Amino acid sequence: MAYRTAPDHAETGWPKGVPFIIGNEACERFSFYGMKAILFVYLTHLLASEGVTGALAEREATELLHTFNAGVYALPLVGALIADRWWGKYPTILWLSLLYCAGHACLALFEQDFHGFALGLILICMGAGGIKPCVSAHVGDQFGRGNWGKLERVYQLFYFTVNFGAVFSTLLIPWIKAHYGFSYAFALPGVLMAIATLAFWGGRNVFVHVPPTPGGKLGAADALAGALLFLVIALPMFGAGLMPWYAALPPIARLGVSALFLFAGLAVFQVRERAQPDDGFLSVLSYSLRARLHNETAPPVEGLAKFWWSAAHHFGREAAEGPPAVLRILSIFAMVSVFWALFDQNSSSWIAQAKEMDREFTVFGSSFTLLPEQIQAANPALVMALVPLTGALLYPGLGKLGLEMTPLRRMTAGMFLTSLAFVIVA
Repeated sequence: MAYRTAPDHAETGWPKGVPFIIGNEACERFSFYGMKAILFVYLTHLLASEGVTGALAEREATELLHTFNAGVYALPLVGALIADRWWGKYPTILWLSLLYCAGHACLALFEQDFHGFALGLILICMGAGGIKPCVSAHVGDQFGRGNWGKLERVYQLFYFTVNFGAVFSTLLIPWIKAHYGFSYAFALPGVLMAIATLAFWGGRNVFVHVPPTPGGKLGAADALAGALLFLVIALPMFGAGLMPWYAALPPIARLGVSALFLFAGLAVFQVRERAQPDDGFLSVLSYSLRARLHNETAPPVEGLAKFWWSAAHHFGREAAEGPPAVLRILSIFAMVSVFWALFDQNSSSWIAQAKEMDREFTVFGSSFTLLPEQIQAANPALVMALVPLTGALLYPGLGKLGLEMTPLRRMTAGMFLTSLAFVIVA
């Protein structure tokens, strides 16, 4: 069957593929946050079984958990390359979801085997990280000009669904761990991830499948070159935490491994450029560097710094504007990374802090005590409450008062509130 490669711009209703994507996302987020909710406690337990206890066990568990998080949030760089350049979004999500399922299976089966458990975490890194940049973009691919106005509402529902899965998994999975043990607690997220994959596969005939560019051998070369260059930085950052063989290498050998990946990545990139020149980020940047080193002069281009003039004349203005825009955005995201470094403590050191706190609550006359891991559910629960409140009441109300809440203003206000929250925690 030939899949549609572009949306129907005359369609004014909801795209038929949206329910499959929403169902997939709810189950996938349940699986990820459920597994992550008990990961710190499990790692502390595993280290204790090997004789590492107390504060040292918590420090090492924190290091391992954040190494895993680093992998999950770094690998979208590779997943985006594979999807955009080689496979397309739908195949990337589907095939990497199978790796994701295999990772959950390893966590459930290798409860007392660190190497098997580490393999499971690596597979989840590859699966979760690989599909992360594709799913929300795949949502946008389903909309044309006729129903574009519905897109914001769909993303609100999409984000609400993400947190819906997170709330219930963060409450349920620690309870299963406490009553039935870690194997069952890790197995249920795996079942939900399998359901997520089936739900996504079920929508294959109604999805818009935007093809990759350029695809084929050129796309494979792009993805391979990007993956090799990614490993130059990624291995020193978090390779030692998840790969014992890399951790055992002396520093000079680790440097040699990074140099090898750098050489290989640049070699693949050069072969690709000889086959057919590209106008992507790396091509424009490398061309501009060569022009600067050779003191090449080019006519001025209004709005562009002198460094990019030669590239603008060679690739065209639109292509040359991409790299400086990316570099400007990176200067903003460098600050956002500080937020995530602090926020992700809610799955590690804040759990350790919660053990020492009063966790007994009384609701409608009934008392109950939350497990330390269940405290994390407060964040997605508040998001579920605030998304409709801000979208339907707060922001429109402020707009009527003359204060238009643009995305940048919303982010700025959120950052100030977040800063205050971190001060309170400290």
